[in-house]
Order: sequence, then structure tokens, then C-alpha cells
Amino acid sequence: MRDEPVFAAETSEPEAGIDLVVFTGDLDFASGEQASAALAALSGEARRVVVDLSGVGFVDSSGVKMLVAAARAVEGEGGTFAVCAASAPVRRVIDILHLDQVVRLVETRAEAIAAVRVS
Repeated sequence: MRDEPVFAAETSEPEAGIDLVVFTGDLDFASGEQASAALAALSGEARRVVVDLSGVGFVDSSGVKMLVAAARAVEGEGGTFAVCAASAPVRRVIDILHLDQVVRLVETRAEAIAAVRVS
């Protein structure tokens, strides 16, 4: 039996007006409420949001659904949203589910910050 990774969501503002959310652990049904709460706390006005998945080792369809819902909510308020630094296993799920067709995906945090900065 493996130890379940502890999920965490850390938020910061690396630049004025840009919110960075860093997820670690598994992004799945069990962590969905905590992940959604971290992203919901950013809403309310047009925001520029970057979600860093470099610490996520596993994502399931509920995690993908949460990312899509968050992107739509941010963009619906006139903001911009980007996801970055997905590990190989996470990227595989993203590719299979064609998440890149509905959410902006880039390789690095720096690229994501630059992408939402100019949008």
C-alpha cells in the first residue's frame, strides 16, 4: 500500500495583478474541493491566473474538469488563465483529454506569467 501524497495549494502574487497557484500532490476527486477553493478565492474581478502543476504527479478527469471550470470562470470575468509545468504523466492525461483545446498550456512558469501578462 502506497502512502497517499498530501495535496496542497499555495497561492502568491509574483507580479502585481497576476495570481500564481501551485498545486502539489494528486489532483483528483479527493483533492478537488481544496483545489477549487484555492481558485475560487481568486475570483471576483478580471484576474490573470497561472496554475503550476509541476508538483502534481497524477490527475484524473475530475481534476481536469476543475481546471476547465476555473479557466472558464476566470475568462468569463474578463481575465486570463494559463496552466504550466505539467509532468509527463499529467501531460499524458491532458493530451488524451485534449485539455489544450480549452485551456492555455505552456511548458514553464515564466512562459505562463508572460502569456497572461500580455493577454
